Amino acid sequence: MRNKLFYAGILISLAVSIILAGCPDSGGSAPENPLPLSVAVNQPVSLLEIDPSTDALSLAASVTASMTRPKAYTGTATVSLLFEDSNGETQSEDVGTISGGTLTLTLPADVDESLLPPLTLTEGITLQPPAAKALTPSFIATENGAVKGILIFGTYTVSPAGVGIDSIQYMYFPQATTIKGKGSLDASQPDNITFDVTGKKGWNELLSHAGFSGIFTDLTTVSGTMTSDFTKNAGMRWWLISLDSSKTPEPPTPPMPAGGTIADNAPVYLASSYPAGAATLYTENATVKLSLGQENREVGVIAHGKLTITLPETLEDELLTPLSYSFSDSGFTITPADAQGISSDFVLFDGDEEIGVLILEKTSVSMSAYKYDSVRYMYFPQETAIAGTVQSESGSLGVQINARPGWNPIYTGIIMTMSPDTSGGMSTIVTSDVTQVPSGLKWTATID
Repeated sequence: MRNKLFYAGILISLAVSIILAGCPDSGGSAPENPLPLSVAVNQPVSLLEIDPSTDALSLAASVTASMTRPKAYTGTATVSLLFEDSNGETQSEDVGTISGGTLTLTLPADVDESLLPPLTLTEGITLQPPAAKALTPSFIATENGAVKGILIFGTYTVSPAGVGIDSIQYMYFPQATTIKGKGSLDASQPDNITFDVTGKKGWNELLSHAGFSGIFTDLTTVSGTMTSDFTKNAGMRWWLISLDSSKTPEPPTPPMPAGGTIADNAPVYLASSYPAGAATLYTENATVKLSLGQENREVGVIAHGKLTITLPETLEDELLTPLSYSFSDSGFTITPADAQGISSDFVLFDGDEEIGVLILEKTSVSMSAYKYDSVRYMYFPQETAIAGTVQSESGSLGVQINARPGWNPIYTGIIMTMSPDTSGGMSTIVTSDVTQVPSGLKWTATID
């Protein structure tokens, strides 16, 4: 457990599964401006609650989302420096305290250099001296012997290119050490970490950056950098990362009745610009209308962020379209063959002005896949069945709908794989079996 916690500290301090266990670069035999050992004196601490078992990109999104809304930590804790020595044993030393939510942390002046493990690097990185050693600690907060979490000093960035998480890594070198190049500190990790660090004898501050690019397009890569040449971001703060995922359970999906009032004073969230979202509540007012082709029919309201929707009991036949238009592929069977229906879209209005759309949905991202879950309501004038599976170059679509007359909640689940080991592809299911709907769907407003 402690061994796992040690690696988790490094992993999370770089914001996901890149183990940047430290690297620096040459200089004089002694620093001209040695790093002060008191790295925090009565500094406020913010709480970051995450699930460390989740995948890398979802973890990055979760960390970034939480960082946008810092929550003060008000408790107490003992802070210990934790690292693995040259024999693979876990070593610890008390170096600080959290009292009343503020942190005081002092790095040890005396380091037993015989305990320091050698740096092991993948091909592509130049290390000088070749057998250089380093102390790459994690800072663990405990209370009465129970681990409360990991401390990091960092911040986040969000741009059209993706999400980035910056953190400070404190590292000790027994001599001037240089590491240059692109690779990894662990052969099992991605070798796309760029090192440009000059480490002087003693303690060093290094900037670790984990970047997640392609998040807004094709969800691709995680990359990292570690450097000693940086200007500290003024937005950086101390974070206590709680590893107890039970504190932040995923909310249940709202009820999905078949027609009538399908939302009763339900919270509405703003659609976010990065995966997993910041779950920001929508607090404005709006009229909700049902898009029925050329007609928009009022069916509900959002009042101070609370949603109420009541669907009409019936729809006129002229509003319906043949289902064969939507399921025209020969791989689908529609019963009866001339069945009609219509799928709902909810549009938001401010007076006469259309301002956005509303949907019950959830988006999640992993290192190898993008998953989108949603529920829409379809209206059928009679009992209707649609079934079949079709394959194409882009993926598969499976449909299994057994609808009764009136409104029916229809679940759509889309999984898009995107990994270096596969050619990618999309798998989509559309079903009236709402037991397949995962937890965590929210009524989400996308505002124009």
